[in-house]
Amino acid sequence: MLPELRDGFESLQRRKADLIARVAALDPAERTAAPARGEWSPLQIVQHLLYVEGLSAGPEVALPPDSAARPRPGTGMLAKLLAASMRAAIRLPSPDAIALPPDDGADLDALDARWGARREDLRARLEAVKDPDRMFARHPIAGPLSARQVLDLCDSHLVYHQKRFPKVGHGGAARSTAG
Repeated sequence: MLPELRDGFESLQRRKADLIARVAALDPAERTAAPARGEWSPLQIVQHLLYVEGLSAGPEVALPPDSAARPRPGTGMLAKLLAASMRAAIRLPSPDAIALPPDDGADLDALDARWGARREDLRARLEAVKDPDRMFARHPIAGPLSARQVLDLCDSHLVYHQKRFPKVGHGGAARSTAG
């Protein structure tokens, strides 16, 4: 894998491991409790991240290595703006279609296993990339993105949710870090 992509992929792996460890440290009731009305439980956050990562970097949106797809005008700036906003933990509206997948009753171990499998697929596809700026996947909003842009957006999305992740209060109940 190209070094610049390896660095991005390894960052994704570290952030995923950190988030899974934080959710695993909660008791089962805290994992499924929303910290406030209208907010997601820690387990729902994991479901959301897995789902959205699939929409951004999964095999269903992958472009073939010889794709002639070109970015839409302004895509690079849009991707940078989205990444910067997420890294700053600025709450952005997300389309309902990609916000939260239907709950299939999966526990943390099952979601972690699915996410691991998705990441292995991503790793394998990144191994084949020869040009990190060539179009790699078709993002549902931004359109064709390079491997570098996909990794940056996925990493920024994890940063966003890590910053907004519910803390466990002294009474044991999750409380939101959101302002």
